[in-house]
Amino acid sequence: MHINCISDRNIIDSLVYLQLYSKDQKIDINKLGDFVEKFLETHKREYFYDKTFLIKHPKNDDYIIKNILSDPERKYGVNVKQYKRDASIWEDIYLNLSYQLQKRSLFKEIILLDSYPDNKAIISDVVNNTKNNF
Repeated sequence: MHINCISDRNIIDSLVYLQLYSKDQKIDINKLGDFVEKFLETHKREYFYDKTFLIKHPKNDDYIIKNILSDPERKYGVNVKQYKRDASIWEDIYLNLSYQLQKRSLFKEIILLDSYPDNKAIISDVVNNTKNNF
């Protein structure tokens, strides 16, 4: 069975939010890894995801002010310094969890991309990194 899918979120996102905001809820990464491996064995798959992407948070101060901090739907903080600090913490946790679960075959490859506007070719970067999968 092979499914081609690009989604905005994956299991690692949920684990990051749990670690950041629900300190009383702990997920045992080893048990999750066991579950992933059992799933893969049952469904005769090598990996759950072929590739996963981390599109990093923007670093451009003006962009952060005009498009993120000023957005009333996003409650990301009050200043650029805090936003960047929080983004760095989020990305560090995401990568830590990703590398642990990559060892358990959650995915074959992690691709790190800078976001817009730091990377104006973000869409073509995603397309180029998924060409062989679709």
